[in-house]
Amino acid sequence: GRQPTQEDFDAVVVGCANIGDLDRAESWLHLMRLAGAVVGHGLVRSMLKTLWARRRLDQRAWSLSAKQLSRWFLRLYVEEWVPLSSAAIVRILSHLARCGEAEEAELWALSVAEKGGELTHTMLELVIDACVNANEDQSAVQWAHMAFSLAF
Repeated sequence: GRQPTQEDFDAVVVGCANIGDLDRAESWLHLMRLAGAVVGHGLVRSMLKTLWARRRLDQRAWSLSAKQLSRWFLRLYVEEWVPLSSAAIVRILSHLARCGEAEEAELWALSVAEKGGELTHTMLELVIDACVNANEDQSAVQWAHMAFSLAF
């Protein structure tokens, strides 16, 4: 048979994401790396879109919480399994902000900083939004101070 193409890999991983099977998606990501295929930004974007869209559509049937999804992507990011562009991180943070997952959003901001990534103003604003939506006013103020100091 023919060698699987990048598109084949991408389709399978997104398919796993679509049914919420993160373990299988991760196994495929591992296979892709071994096969020398690229885990590209497009694939990450599709996975994010699929996972969050599914979560919104059928929250009762969908067992994965925003926190679980966030942790999964965070682990893959920290362990450098997947490249996450600023846009992808902003997308994750905006979901977390909407869900009021302050702790998760803060964890992302700290991880980005630890990895030497750029904590953009948009990212910080979303962390602040997450804190506000979670009624964590003290944290919101601290992050606002950080955003302010980065601006000058």
